[in-house]
Amino acid sequence: MQPRVAFLSAEVAPFAKVGGLGDVAGSLPPALHRRGVEIVVLLPRYGSIRLAEHNLELLHGSLVVRAAGREERFSVYRGQLAHGTPVLLLDHPGLFGEPTVYIDQRDRERFTFFCKAAPGMLDAAGMNVNLYHANDWHTAVSLLEQHDVARVFTIHNMAHQGIIDVDYAAYLGIPTGPLLEVEQTGRYPGKLNLMARAIVAADLVSTVSPRYAREIMTPEYGAGLDGLLRSRADDVLGILNGIDTETYDPSNDPAIAAHYHVDDLAGKAINKAALQRELGLDDVPDTPLVGIVSRLDDQKGFDLILAGIERALALGVQFAVLGTGAPEYHAAFARLNVEHAGRFAARLAFDVGLAQRIYAGSDMFLMPSRFEPCGLGQMIAMRYGSVPVVRATGGLADTVSEEGEQPNGFTFSEYSVDALIDALARAVAAYRARVPWWQIVANGMRRDVSWNRAAGEYLAMYRRALAKRASGTIGATG
Repeated sequence: MQPRVAFLSAEVAPFAKVGGLGDVAGSLPPALHRRGVEIVVLLPRYGSIRLAEHNLELLHGSLVVRAAGREERFSVYRGQLAHGTPVLLLDHPGLFGEPTVYIDQRDRERFTFFCKAAPGMLDAAGMNVNLYHANDWHTAVSLLEQHDVARVFTIHNMAHQGIIDVDYAAYLGIPTGPLLEVEQTGRYPGKLNLMARAIVAADLVSTVSPRYAREIMTPEYGAGLDGLLRSRADDVLGILNGIDTETYDPSNDPAIAAHYHVDDLAGKAINKAALQRELGLDDVPDTPLVGIVSRLDDQKGFDLILAGIERALALGVQFAVLGTGAPEYHAAFARLNVEHAGRFAARLAFDVGLAQRIYAGSDMFLMPSRFEPCGLGQMIAMRYGSVPVVRATGGLADTVSEEGEQPNGFTFSEYSVDALIDALARAVAAYRARVPWWQIVANGMRRDVSWNRAAGEYLAMYRRALAKRASGTIGATG
């Protein structure tokens, strides 16, 4: 049986993106579509999504959805992602008219309406699907209400689980039923956990890297759901994300100073010099330049970076940092800009073009994450010939290797400043050795980080979910 998929997500790039979920939802469906999979993407139309900018056409002007003790009327618009992949957007100014994707205090109501509208959206488009693919808790309710199709649930972020009072869930029209064991005795006793319920309801559960799939079954990474996930261990898959290799391509990227490819890296030095000039770093071609493009928070390891920055600079490197986040990191990096002018440059902003130039101009790319379900930065960095220095967790451990026949980066396991500095020192030593360094660079650039690889694994998962449903082995057994 061939899968016909409804792919539900709160974020889909380029329509709306907050984090990695938006990248996945904007890239994976087109990769599947190119493989011949019938797939349609569903998301809300937020106030920031302009009709003309995205060539959206009105499909249905009066879709009625009942939830929260009332009926609401919605419009449904149709658009496209790459390669003609169809997208359906649910419009309601009162629920989704704000320009932001998430509004914490209202999200349970907003996304319940979205999930309940999904069948009507598909009917309006004349699409008959046999599989729902929900992503994170925001789309979990869609799996609780659909019993005649195969159901797949992907976990992108364990930290946000959709906790809700039982009475409020009933008011919204979310199926409640008896509390799960984890809802009775877990971190939020007596509350409904929408992520937990989706894990139980789904035929198969996936997450965004093989290593992270194993990690979330442990107390350290499972955020209180490790026991539930272990009970479904045979049905939990880890599929490594990809990146858009057409967008992230140093051979034709319009944002960088010079183009280059793995068999002709002359442009790499030109990009490094241009980046040093742009950021006011000392123009020293032989000094290793370490790039960081990230959200600035503890999860990304910035506590380690700040605690070890003096030791790192003593290795004779420069830093180019781009990101926004916690105010304490903004203040610390602003201070370092002054104290280490010429050797440390942080830009506290969101700047897509500068991000590309950091990937292209840096020699190394630092990601000392506390945890990292998949991580995209290390894959983009490899694509641009910037060697990753990472903590071996989640998808970082699946993509970066210091050992073996084709090493492509440097890793450390212990979450400590000493371990980080040791790994960075090994990278600096290899950089100064030059000949093996260029082989490490080439190994990374040649690694297949495309969505085509991941799409094949998702297609296999869809077929497995359909076969499971056809056999009558549906959802969790307990």
